[in-house]
Amino acid sequence: MKIKNVFLTGLIKCGKSTLINNILDKLNKSYSGYRTLPYYINNVQQGFYIEGCMENENICKPISVKIEDYKMIPIVETFEIIGVNIIEEKCRGLKF
Repeated sequence: MKIKNVFLTGLIKCGKSTLINNILDKLNKSYSGYRTLPYYINNVQQGFYIEGCMENENICKPISVKIEDYKMIPIVETFEIIGVNIIEEKCRGLKF
């Protein structure tokens, strides 16, 4: 099995997650790592969460919380702890 990795970086709110989510949805392939997706309360978007896939464990943790109509506060710790753990788990044993 050939493993292909994609690591996408860019400025905040430039469309990284939208691009990756659209590609993954269109390819309809399994993936590892994580995605960032919006979450809703009472049909109103309230922020974003990280959805990761680790061995036999689904991870869903908030990465931002909406405080005003057009303002969200990031939860940096989610990326620094959960995001890094997911990437490290998936990269363990890979040769670069």
